Amino acid sequence: MPATIVGDLSDEETIWRYMTLDRLINILDDNALFMTGLGAYSKSDPYEGYPPPVVLKQVKDHCPPSMYFSHDTSKSQDLNNFKLFAERLFHSRVVSCWFQGDEESEAMWKIYGDAGKAIAIRTTVGKLANALGNEFDGKIAKVLYVNYTKFTHEDYKAVMGAHAQNGLLDPIYKRHSYAHEKEVRAYLQIKDAKINKPETYKSYLAPIDCSSLIDEIVVSPFCGGSYVKATKAIATQFGVGDRVRQSTLLSDLMPLYSGIEGTT
Repeated sequence: MPATIVGDLSDEETIWRYMTLDRLINILDDNALFMTGLGAYSKSDPYEGYPPPVVLKQVKDHCPPSMYFSHDTSKSQDLNNFKLFAERLFHSRVVSCWFQGDEESEAMWKIYGDAGKAIAIRTTVGKLANALGNEFDGKIAKVLYVNYTKFTHEDYKAVMGAHAQNGLLDPIYKRHSYAHEKEVRAYLQIKDAKINKPETYKSYLAPIDCSSLIDEIVVSPFCGGSYVKATKAIATQFGVGDRVRQSTLLSDLMPLYSGIEGTT
């Protein structure tokens, strides 16, 4: 069966994958979606992959000490052992990150653009799930932005909702500081990962049907016509050239006035 869609995420919700052109070429040429190990994001977000403290405490309280290499050690050493266990546990997943929204994001263009040069794949949650195919043994979920230091009632409801969906320990939590990302992520457990062998924590190429995935390939509004032309030429080689357009984010005011045409 295709990827499991978790929570209140609808098949019809629009999502975007912002990237540089070389990343698009890789997806089209490989017919695969590169999924990054969560540990790779540690520099941009040290909390990446970890649940909030209330969940982490439950893990420690219910986890036999033998699982995190404790042998009647001191409390401080015991905690250090658990930290290592938690890091390896919560970094043992790979993810593909998408932006959720009906409209494109000016901020995302700037974050992912290389000197303003970027493209975005527009699709829906349902199409992503189907394009990943029946062999994808993973999930797609909306990221929950919670307060890791002052846990609120709303945060509690979000965590309990994840628990009800059998996703309490899934990599679906981030701090409010990252809420601008409006992230939806596909994720799965790293195949053959061994918690005592970090070298087994590898990124993953998930096979994907690009033709059924892609609704549009949108070129950054900060790019010139030659970049749009190059993108279209490359996409044409893979049978999706007719789906390329440039962003209208910085277009003229015609849409503003078209709605009042003919009025006095």
